[in-house]
Amino acid sequence: MEPQRAPEPVFGKINPVIVSLAFVIGGLELLFLADEQGWIGGSGGIASRRYAIVDYAFWTQEFNAMFSDGKFNSTALVSFVTYPLIHFSFTHAIISTVFVLAIGNLISRVFGAFGLLLIFFAPAAVGALAYGLTSNSSFPLAGATPAVYGFLGAFAAIILDNIDRDRSSHSFKLLSIPVFLLALPTVSNIFLGDTEVWKADIAGFATGFIATGILKLGGVKSIVRLLRAINRRNK
Repeated sequence: MEPQRAPEPVFGKINPVIVSLAFVIGGLELLFLADEQGWIGGSGGIASRRYAIVDYAFWTQEFNAMFSDGKFNSTALVSFVTYPLIHFSFTHAIISTVFVLAIGNLISRVFGAFGLLLIFFAPAAVGALAYGLTSNSSFPLAGATPAVYGFLGAFAAIILDNIDRDRSSHSFKLLSIPVFLLALPTVSNIFLGDTEVWKADIAGFATGFIATGILKLGGVKSIVRLLRAINRRNK
């Protein structure tokens, strides 16, 4: 009798870097939730989420003040990489965690540990930069959405590279569901929202797409080839 094989995980073997990112986001959210429910700190406990957003979210006012005053602001600079770990609500954090695990694990087969961290934090930083340069909003930027869009941009580049190489549209179906799920709230925010955080999302996607083309798919020429693949797809 042959030994029974253990069932494979739904997403395959999950990369430890992706697990670590999800653990940090989820762990911080559990601390915020415990504080909000009074499970820690008692009646005199501090509003940890509020203070975390004040201290570690990205604020355009601080960013613009750093340039206008010409003074180095370590808090403003650190927020470029801390804001994607802080979320506005439990639901916000759960959605980010699910997409980090799902999309991040899909692209982990192409990127090593350093590459995965780069494709998470670089889109987040560029997203914050785009938000800071193009928006005068007083609404803070927080949450992993721009970083997740970076993962999605990387995934899109990998899928388009496969389509361009084998001339098959089968792989395109893998991209349609996450694109729809992530694009829906962004499009709604563009037309109906009262914030401009969608600028960070788009910048994050573009950063992930371009970085993947340059680092993993053959350099700058691969970006042109991928864009041509998109053009052929639209015809």
